[in-house]
Amino acid sequence: MIKITIYGFPVFDSVVIEISGACNANCRWCITGRTPMLERSQFFMTPDLFSKIIKRISNEKMILPRSTLALYSWGEPVLNPHLSDLCEIAGQYHFKVGISTNASRYVELSECALRNIGYVHFSVSGMTQETYGRIHGFDVISVLKNIQQWCKTFDRMKIKAPRTMVFHVYKFNHTDISEARAFCSANSIDFFPYYAYFNDWERSLAYLEQSLPTDIKEQATQELELFYVKDHIAQAPQNYRCPQFNNLVIDETGQLLTCCVVPRGHPNYSLGHFLDMSLPEILEAKRSQQCCIKCLNLGAAWWVNDVMPYKNIHEE
Repeated sequence: MIKITIYGFPVFDSVVIEISGACNANCRWCITGRTPMLERSQFFMTPDLFSKIIKRISNEKMILPRSTLALYSWGEPVLNPHLSDLCEIAGQYHFKVGISTNASRYVELSECALRNIGYVHFSVSGMTQETYGRIHGFDVISVLKNIQQWCKTFDRMKIKAPRTMVFHVYKFNHTDISEARAFCSANSIDFFPYYAYFNDWERSLAYLEQSLPTDIKEQATQELELFYVKDHIAQAPQNYRCPQFNNLVIDETGQLLTCCVVPRGHPNYSLGHFLDMSLPEILEAKRSQQCCIKCLNLGAAWWVNDVMPYKNIHEE
């Protein structure tokens, strides 16, 4: 059920705005990373479109004032050449922004933009070139230097926004965890290691249905920690309601999405353009997608929305 504010308007729990359809990483267990570079979206949200979207969200009180908007989903937000402008626009409507980056690039942002950042996540898959290179594919030394540069900028500007290293745990990088934790401690970064999974809705469903192609299944067995999945899904509450029903997800062209996991090209990917739909139409569309039934019944919704932290399973 959508919450109702004191103003009498529906309030979504969170807002996700994809400002960059492009991503420069090659993470093979992510649907974006495994898509050939030339076939990926090359669109970036413009300041004009972003301003219209944020203005509507604010005017119609779709989320609580001073909330933090996530400016990422499948893409790399730092690639958007208008990142500073978008952060500033959000601030004009009294919103903070959250950024998740692979840290392949460091970009200079305006002071105003920096002060509107509510949090930043650094996505990391290893601390050596051998491990990190198997997933993200960048030069790990450059990435770590970029992370340090972000931290130095935050410290210099006295930006108090939390910064977290989201460390994707694979079978081949367990030995990197201690080093990653030490790096985070030295740079005042929160450390969150969790078991990497299929960041790919269709492959997640196929895995749960035991219909993955043999070659993909064999590779997944070699790289992904999947031993906990069956028991984890069994722990899902009865009548579990996917939190995505209460999330507002918009892509880089302004399309309202079913959620942040249904992929491009799927019939239920887009529900219509956000600026062209009334609020009742948005609410009705979000709760009437057939693809949600299968996702819930198989346990995929619980799996992807309740990721398993590494510390819950192993003691180092």
